[in-house]
Amino acid sequence: MFKAHLRYHLILLLGIIFTLDANSQYFPSRQYTTTDGMPSPGVFDITQSANGVMWFMTKSGPMYYNAKDWVTFPDSLGLPSSNNSKIVSSGSSIWVAGLSDTTLSIQYFEDKWHKIPPPLESQDLYYDISFNVFEDDGAKRALLGNRDQLWIYYAENKTWKNLSFDGKKINDIRTTGNQCLITTSDGVFLFRNETIDEFKLPYDQLPDKTILTLAKSNEKIHLLGSDWYAEVIDNNVELLIEGVGLSEAPKGYQSSLVVNDDVVLFGAHTPARIIDQKNKTWNDLPIGGEIVNIGSTRIFKDQESNIWVSDSRGLFKFNILRFVNYNKNSGLVENEVSAIKELSNGLMLVANPRQLNVMDGNSIENIRLGSEGDLGYRVLDIEEDPQLKEVYMATSIGGLLIYKNDQFSKPIQIINFDRFRPTSVELHRGKLYVTGYYGLYEFINQKLQIVDSLTSIRNIISLGDKLALLSNSRGVYLYDGSSFTHYSSKNFDLNSVYDIAIYNGDTLLATRDGIGIARNGVISHALKYTQKYPTYSLLVDRKGRLWGGTDRGIFMFDNDKSTFFGVDEGLAGREVNRNAFLEDSNENIWIGTESGASVFKGGRTSQELNLNVEITEVISGEEKVVTKSKEIALPYDDNEMRVIFQCASYVNEDKINFRYRIGQSDKNWVKLSSAQNDIIFRNLGYGDGTFEIQARYGLEAWGPVTRFDFTVLKPFYLKWWFIILGLIAVFIVGRTIFYFRYLYLIRQKEKLKREVQARTKEISELNENLEEKVIQRTRELEEKNKRLQEYAYINAHYLRGPLTKIMSVLHLQKLERETQINKKYIEILQEAVDELDEVIHSITDRLDADE
Repeated sequence: MFKAHLRYHLILLLGIIFTLDANSQYFPSRQYTTTDGMPSPGVFDITQSANGVMWFMTKSGPMYYNAKDWVTFPDSLGLPSSNNSKIVSSGSSIWVAGLSDTTLSIQYFEDKWHKIPPPLESQDLYYDISFNVFEDDGAKRALLGNRDQLWIYYAENKTWKNLSFDGKKINDIRTTGNQCLITTSDGVFLFRNETIDEFKLPYDQLPDKTILTLAKSNEKIHLLGSDWYAEVIDNNVELLIEGVGLSEAPKGYQSSLVVNDDVVLFGAHTPARIIDQKNKTWNDLPIGGEIVNIGSTRIFKDQESNIWVSDSRGLFKFNILRFVNYNKNSGLVENEVSAIKELSNGLMLVANPRQLNVMDGNSIENIRLGSEGDLGYRVLDIEEDPQLKEVYMATSIGGLLIYKNDQFSKPIQIINFDRFRPTSVELHRGKLYVTGYYGLYEFINQKLQIVDSLTSIRNIISLGDKLALLSNSRGVYLYDGSSFTHYSSKNFDLNSVYDIAIYNGDTLLATRDGIGIARNGVISHALKYTQKYPTYSLLVDRKGRLWGGTDRGIFMFDNDKSTFFGVDEGLAGREVNRNAFLEDSNENIWIGTESGASVFKGGRTSQELNLNVEITEVISGEEKVVTKSKEIALPYDDNEMRVIFQCASYVNEDKINFRYRIGQSDKNWVKLSSAQNDIIFRNLGYGDGTFEIQARYGLEAWGPVTRFDFTVLKPFYLKWWFIILGLIAVFIVGRTIFYFRYLYLIRQKEKLKREVQARTKEISELNENLEEKVIQRTRELEEKNKRLQEYAYINAHYLRGPLTKIMSVLHLQKLERETQINKKYIEILQEAVDELDEVIHSITDRLDADE
């Protein structure tokens, strides 16, 4: 035990202690080069259009970046491309000024480029120019500064006017609100109502009157001088920093000064620099905590408060509103942060595994706790007793280290013994508890006394009137001072608990299997919080939001809304350590990760981001631009629609994703990938429809809805007027047919009536003579019948009788001996008799038929 004490005393005595008095923070950043799609790496100036699109002046001329595509313009337009060229935004237009080859070119862009005749010849143009555009009493004015000359362009009559500054070199032209301020080598001047007046400043409190540029925030005026920085309030200098590194900067380049809340950035063809207002110092703005840009040509703050810095190598963007980060390149001794604690005296302790960083504002004091090669040494937890003004540090094999809360060069006590291995320390209801893998201890009279021999306790947390003991394999124990209540699960990963918190009345646990919930002695998944990544930390802030630290970043739950922050969103690292997650007295959230510490300063909500989706074009199936307005009509024979859109938001454009729905067919939202910026709809049905689209970052809340109405026009034969005309035509035709049919029927009726009348008359006449005709006909028939009977009688008796006799004689003759002559006469007689007999038979047959 004595050897252990001696070992750690020696380590501490030999530890390295030093203080870093520099601006140690760094902001999440991104560099854009040609590998990211930039057509040209050299950027000279930056602006942003009214719809949020970023515009840049480059070696290839002006270009814009809509968060997805880089767009350039052809050389034939004669746009400026020299490194002294300027680009500014004014209303809905973009203005540029500078040299195109050897010719001064001034143009503005509104759907297309428009040229403006320059006020002077190129050979008279001094290298360094200033340019800006603003509205003076509703009239647009363009100001071009060159040496001590100022040219003013009047857009209404397209003329230039020259004003001389009498030897005062014009450094910059800035528009702030409704004012146009001109900084010169002899102070600041105000251009208003076609006149130039000196702008009142306390020059007697400044090193000199050379003002490179300025900025305004609220009631404060920020001035960047020849080699100094000052802040002026109510005509009094409140802050003055001399020697800001501009004395050796190249002359003739434009200067930049950007102010965003408490962050002040400046540059003049130097690395972008940040002002430490508290310590009245400045430091080069680090990129990712490691590198700096060589020489900033412009520093620009966009609508979302991203900071853009340009130089000859490319373009840098800093997100300064969400996270401020710290790592070993910005003041910490190591990258990994294992524990964080805010003390009652305002100091912030940020522990690396073997180091302690004592932060007082931006000043960091570094204290080595373990030896360089001792990988088993690790700071796991930090606690403070404000009454005793003592700080307690659980340091695994280093034991329990006790410090005064204002002196960390040497501990006042070290408690360590075999098999102790402290993992956590917590002040609970006035008592200090320490736990290790082999038991729970209470710190009494500068000694540790065993409370219980529970093993495998990873962390202890004060939870109301109970002390929560979190096991690495057995779940949770709640200690009320006399007994333990145990919560566990059949799921082994849910039994591995790192942190605990009360949120909306639920006891939530950070476990290896995501967020769990403890109820009735059982640990189960908290289904309301669907993420199941290993969760190491939980925090409920003063705004009632639940934070969860995982191995992939952090989640923030605000009622039913979930927001994720990872490395892409500016977090220093991916994995959050269990005792390195807290809210400080200023409501900032501190997050310790494997790659550094991040401070979330409230940040931007989705409502504060520029998540407005702009519909840039709507194209029909025949590749015709329909319109950019809110009402779109498609012909019935071209019912295909391609919608092209953009979301000019730059916090992390790679994480922007979209969802849409169309009123004709989709009731639910359809999600799109971040790489997609157009949608094609085919075979749209006739009638009205509504297209809606939204954007968001990652898993954050969705932004506002952008919508437009459209109509697929019906063919003429389905339009109401054609249908009505058709019905009228059908009615007229039907009426006409009915009329002529009616006339035809009337005529047919008359004709039939006449025929009936004639037939009736004929029948009447026939009826009148019918009886007489019947009697006459009967008489005629009777007479005819009588004649026939008489003829028949004659035929039967008078003709048939003699004939029979003749035939009989002839028969008898045949029986006698025939002579030749008799035979001949008999043959003739026989023929005559046969003919007569045939005639008689024929007459008789016919008479029989008539009867």
